[in-house]
Amino acid sequence: MKTKFRGVIASLILGGILMSACAGTTDTESTVSPDEISKNISESETSAPKTDNETGNLFLGCTVFYGCGASISGDRFLNAMTDGDSSTAVTIKPALKDAKGNDKKLTFTDWYGTTHQETLDGSQVDFSVDLGFMSRIDTLKLKFDKYNGKPIRVFASTDGYNFSFFLGEFDTYDSATGEWTAETGGFNAKAILFVLPIETKEEIKISSAAAYGSREHDRKLLSLGASYKWDGNENSIYTESGNKLTDGVIALPNEPTGVVGKTSDELDPLTGKRGNIITLDLGSGKNVSEVAFGAYITSTGTGGAADRIDVRFSEDGENWDDFGQSYIRTASAARGTSKRYLVTRNHTVKARYIRIFTYTQYLFLCDEISVYGSDTPVAEPDYGYKYRPQYFASNTNVASYQSATLNGKDCPALTDNIHSVGTTLAEGENTVVITLKNPATVAGITLVANGEISGITAYGENNAEIAGTDFTMTAAGENVYSIVADSPVKSLQTVTIRFNAVKGAKLAEAEVYAAAPQLPYVRGGFFQLSTAGGDNESSRNSDYSWYLHLKGMRDMGMEYVVIQYSTHFNAKTTLINGKRITAAGYTYNQTYGTDDVCKAVLDAAEKLGMKVWLGTIHDSNFTDPAKYTSQYEAIVTDSYNIIDDINEMYGSHPAFGGYYLSDETCDAWLNLTGGVDAARYVYKNQSDHIRKIAPDAKIMIAPAIWRSGDPEKGADNLYRMIMPETEGGRPVVDILAAQDCLGREQTLAVSDEAYKSYLTYVEQWAKAVRRAGAEFWHDAEVFEITSTQKRHEDLMKTLTLEAPLSGSIIVFDIPHYFSNFPMGSFNDERDYFKRLKMREYAEYYSTISSLVEKTFDAANEPVYDNDGKKVDTSGVKPVTPPVTDKTYNEGVISSDTLKTDFTSFASANGSGKKPEFALSYDSEAFYVLLKTNDASDDYGNGAWWEGKNDLVQLWITGDGSAAADVLSNSYGVRYYINRTGKSTFEAGGEGDGKATFSGFTYEFKDGNFKIKLPWKSLGRTAPVKGDGTAIGILIQYIDGSDGTWAASTGNTGRSITSAERYSF
Repeated sequence: MKTKFRGVIASLILGGILMSACAGTTDTESTVSPDEISKNISESETSAPKTDNETGNLFLGCTVFYGCGASISGDRFLNAMTDGDSSTAVTIKPALKDAKGNDKKLTFTDWYGTTHQETLDGSQVDFSVDLGFMSRIDTLKLKFDKYNGKPIRVFASTDGYNFSFFLGEFDTYDSATGEWTAETGGFNAKAILFVLPIETKEEIKISSAAAYGSREHDRKLLSLGASYKWDGNENSIYTESGNKLTDGVIALPNEPTGVVGKTSDELDPLTGKRGNIITLDLGSGKNVSEVAFGAYITSTGTGGAADRIDVRFSEDGENWDDFGQSYIRTASAARGTSKRYLVTRNHTVKARYIRIFTYTQYLFLCDEISVYGSDTPVAEPDYGYKYRPQYFASNTNVASYQSATLNGKDCPALTDNIHSVGTTLAEGENTVVITLKNPATVAGITLVANGEISGITAYGENNAEIAGTDFTMTAAGENVYSIVADSPVKSLQTVTIRFNAVKGAKLAEAEVYAAAPQLPYVRGGFFQLSTAGGDNESSRNSDYSWYLHLKGMRDMGMEYVVIQYSTHFNAKTTLINGKRITAAGYTYNQTYGTDDVCKAVLDAAEKLGMKVWLGTIHDSNFTDPAKYTSQYEAIVTDSYNIIDDINEMYGSHPAFGGYYLSDETCDAWLNLTGGVDAARYVYKNQSDHIRKIAPDAKIMIAPAIWRSGDPEKGADNLYRMIMPETEGGRPVVDILAAQDCLGREQTLAVSDEAYKSYLTYVEQWAKAVRRAGAEFWHDAEVFEITSTQKRHEDLMKTLTLEAPLSGSIIVFDIPHYFSNFPMGSFNDERDYFKRLKMREYAEYYSTISSLVEKTFDAANEPVYDNDGKKVDTSGVKPVTPPVTDKTYNEGVISSDTLKTDFTSFASANGSGKKPEFALSYDSEAFYVLLKTNDASDDYGNGAWWEGKNDLVQLWITGDGSAAADVLSNSYGVRYYINRTGKSTFEAGGEGDGKATFSGFTYEFKDGNFKIKLPWKSLGRTAPVKGDGTAIGILIQYIDGSDGTWAASTGNTGRSITSAERYSF
């Protein structure tokens, strides 16, 4: 049975689900009408509840969501802390420690097959409370029956998913009263997360959780008594009896009459996935903000629960929009209860119909679905994000290459942008004076030192102190001291910095920032999304999930998104359903939770004030430049298709930042013979095409600093690769984000020696890139070779060393290693491992977030960043683009590749003999000459398609198009010649587009064929040598004696790839 209300009805909300408190232990039932229930819901939700002399508790009736590290008892309905009754307590024990107190170990395998164990921190437990709509939180209170008294950390979310905001660590437990109180200062939040320290065998008992403040909108149950449709095979035990899913109460353990169970494999046409689909009709349009329900698991383990579910909404039942998604958010036990899902927004949408996609084809059990919202529309709140007027500048150090003195003596080394070498300081007081050629607005200073310095004070003109906030970070023996001005000081030409130094300390660099300091934080990152589909970390993100994913980034100051690639050359797959790239033979796989993943990301970015770079094509092999020349040509040619598609589909989008050229070289490959020319050919050809069609788009690349042995040589080659074609012109790229390769240490933790070595490379790269006229960014690797997130202490070292060299640090990559957005169920231990590290970063970011916000208002000022070095570029080859077919197919390279001499097939027949072929043409036709090299005559053994006769088969695209299926192409033709007798054959084929096999003829003599394909039949005119047009042709020969296939390129399918494409 379900719980029934008796006596005075107590209305409690479980993630939006109504239940009775404590009443479920009785068999006594009373009938309660929906109107009575609704009345009590309204009373508890819309008036200030009063319980135990407490008033205005915003948590009252809200669901508690427990995290992975907590083992709980006494909270079957997940509301014991928020039910207004403090007479009972929830018991929490550590779930990730063994009996001896050891933290749980997770085993990971690295790139080289070696296994490593990482510790999953079991010394903390967490739980969160979702408030429904945004609320101003002034005070938080927890009432303990038992607690260790240690400080509690508190995080907040403004969307219910991303706990991006660290409110503080509060050491405010009163052991006399058992109460813990935190004054937040007034923070607007939708959800609050509490993190409590805990020891082995320790238990914490909490009787109540409360939040005090105010809120404008109250959450109201909208689905009570709503009708619904759920097709499927009903389970004989868990049967429907009216409106179990919307009757307002939930089932008790082991009471099947309170649960509905069905099995279904309905198709979700958007994702292609199958499972139970439930559609609710709210009766009329409502203001919906939340859908909450559970997948019920019986005491014997019966029932399925997908990790992630989708919810969509509609006003008319025909046109559906994404409402959101949810992983399993929590559960009070493994069995005999529901695994809870919560799909929530901090605002409302207009909807009459709600559709839930469970994505489980097994028996799905559910006891209640609750839809919440408001009587009036609720707008999405203004999050207060600041928007940077200039997105791309990364160097604000106006002291670069300017005049500097140390203790009265000239010291150009302090402004040479070399951080790995320092100048010895005097013990005690030191003075640095930097004189700028042009006055600047000074927003801060940084000193990079080896050894300890203190008492740093900066002054402008007339010895006026530049007041500000100072902070220090340390990495690999290098100390970075910064002051961020409280208010930027305008028109300074001289900056004086005074400080004290210990004996032996050295100063490597003194930096003066115009307008915006270069702060150590992450400003964006890559999204690595498979072009072949699959079910990876982001592949099922719906539109709203993409928005939340990016919002989690934006909450922590990030502005940039880079989609790593949209097309794979080798696999011939594409993330973008562009008409040109698909016509070139690339397969579009729509396995994402949205019709157009790139548009979903761009739309989210526009709303959040972010910029997006879309990747082009990937797979250039730079390891052997001489060997892969033809590959580079083919990749560049196909890149034009995807570049044009991106420009047409997304180029005018307000959030479109530009193109990311997806192939990645490194200093080791650039130092190879031909390495510069190979990379410059691939990059510059794409760049030239982009400059022509989208001159305002910013072009980015991310080559790797592999530390190849000679920092300056690699940097010089980098300069040669991206330098402008003419002096004063635009470089090949606008932004170069250098991969730091600090995620590839076999020790996992990065040694100080590795950081120091890296520093000698990156400072040279920064100089080379800026000398070429491009922006220098960092691409920080935030992973380890176990494919886990980089440890926090190493991330801090990376940010410390990189920020003074560039104010723009992006990371690789966001979904796998650096996302606050949930990427797994609450009990997914590996996802929890990542979440713990992201909490550390959120806590760190909170310490500098106010400083970051200051940088958004500033307009960038000119920075002189050319070191003046002259690099010999005489050996760099001019880049000439591949000439393409302008008549029929621009995806075809026009270099002459026709095989006029006889060439053996790539694969042989069963006898081991390989046929040979040659190609030729004249003004009338194209000719295929075929030597079968088949000593046997096989005929009369059945129909032509059975493969028992000797048979020639041609697959043709008259315009040279690549095609996964030739007959899907308008110029595609299939033609066969089947042997029916000693000297007799029958011919036939398929093709009814622009090309047809009508008019094809053949001659046969002594095992040799001459096949004539008139140009008219191919749907085109005769080529002129060098005109760049092409034909695609695959030749197959079946030896009827054993039914084996031989093929001209080894391809026994019905496709045309670049291997079967021949140009004139």
